[in-house]
Amino acid sequence: MQEILIANIRTDGGVQSRVAIDAKYVDELAEQIKAGIKLPPVDVYKDSTGTWMADGFHRLRAHEAAGRPNIRAEIHKGGKAEAAWHSCGANTAHGLRRTNADKQRSVEMALKLHPENSDRMIAEHVGITEPTVKAARIRCKIFTPERVGKDGKTYTVPTPRQKTTVPPPTQQADAPEVAPVPPPPAPKPEPPAAPVDAVGREIPDYLRDEWNANTATLKQCEQELQRIERLIENDVMAARAVFHEKSHQAATAALRTLLGEIRRCIPYAICPYCRAAEPMQAGCKACGSVGYVGKHRWDTAMPEAMKA
Repeated sequence: MQEILIANIRTDGGVQSRVAIDAKYVDELAEQIKAGIKLPPVDVYKDSTGTWMADGFHRLRAHEAAGRPNIRAEIHKGGKAEAAWHSCGANTAHGLRRTNADKQRSVEMALKLHPENSDRMIAEHVGITEPTVKAARIRCKIFTPERVGKDGKTYTVPTPRQKTTVPPPTQQADAPEVAPVPPPPAPKPEPPAAPVDAVGREIPDYLRDEWNANTATLKQCEQELQRIERLIENDVMAARAVFHEKSHQAATAALRTLLGEIRRCIPYAICPYCRAAEPMQAGCKACGSVGYVGKHRWDTAMPEAMKA
């Protein structure tokens, strides 16, 4: 491990497996750096073409935001392809949680880099399920006649059988022709209604899992804070002399402040500026590049013309 100049690290060429950089997370890491906290070193690959970023894109941007010209790095032998492969398997158990769009991009990158690898090998490297890899291989039409297994052996992949059409039996010459009666058309099922935000805008497919997960987590925090607030107001905790150094009013006020911040973060509406375009690009100041805003920001910071 050694410190290297950030300006010499290449992040181009499609080595990033995430869909976009999370600006909020970069700001959080930058504050930690300014406070003197050392972040884990990034991973880079170095060859004759340059030094390629593999893992730690948010940490790299955070060092730049904190005004640091250098960054600690683990240097590996290899080039752009090795860095991209490493990136596909990064953040499976650490760092910022990957979105579904991030996972989809990672598996497609891995299949294009090593289509000869088995679905199980790709799944273990990217940190997803084997059926997800199979579906991505079909969607991207990435097939090879032979696959390399985890044991290093090469296996032949059976070619899917083509469906054969059985010709109808021929009628005898003296048999009367009877016109077939067509069955009544089956009623078309109505497509399920797409989930929408609080103002009626459809939530994009790639954002729905994150929207639902964040809403559930923040609602749970809200309920727990309300429960604690009720305990304080009913003097259940005060009767045990818990607040011998602080007044009930101060504790309640602090709780309500935190409760307000939690409620501000609950997803309310799709950002009217970027409209949660896929893939999200860092730079939307209205929503912080997450694709949605809370009710307070919608009511107080969004122009009426944009809301319409």
